Amino acid sequence: MRGPRVKRGDVRAAALALLAEEPRNGYQIIQGIGERSGGVWRPSPGSVYPALQQLEDEGLIQAETPEGGRRRYALTGEGRAYVTAHPEEIGAPWDVVARSAGDAATELRGLFGEGATGAFQAGRVGRR
Repeated sequence: MRGPRVKRGDVRAAALALLAEEPRNGYQIIQGIGERSGGVWRPSPGSVYPALQQLEDEGLIQAETPEGGRRRYALTGEGRAYVTAHPEEIGAPWDVVARSAGDAATELRGLFGEGATGAFQAGRVGRR
């Protein structure tokens, strides 16, 4: 099942919103968007990493590599000012995507989960 189409700028806004909370690597940004949208929106690395590069080129974020750690991104002073000045853009873009998926998609996702749970339980009972 394919999720709703997301505008390119939404990845940018979502990355800025998450980085306003704390520095993160690209994978953590992808996970954060997925979690906050209730699993409806899972951007690909092919959309997240170019957005991060663009934000870095604009001077809004900077890459840092803690000793022995993964490369992660943090807002610059200019990035913090941008986030503060543009709350309507940064907001919570994952909420917009989750709402656009509609109740039917959310219900279908729940049914898949129930089906998987039932299959797992049937498998366990059948082995006894």
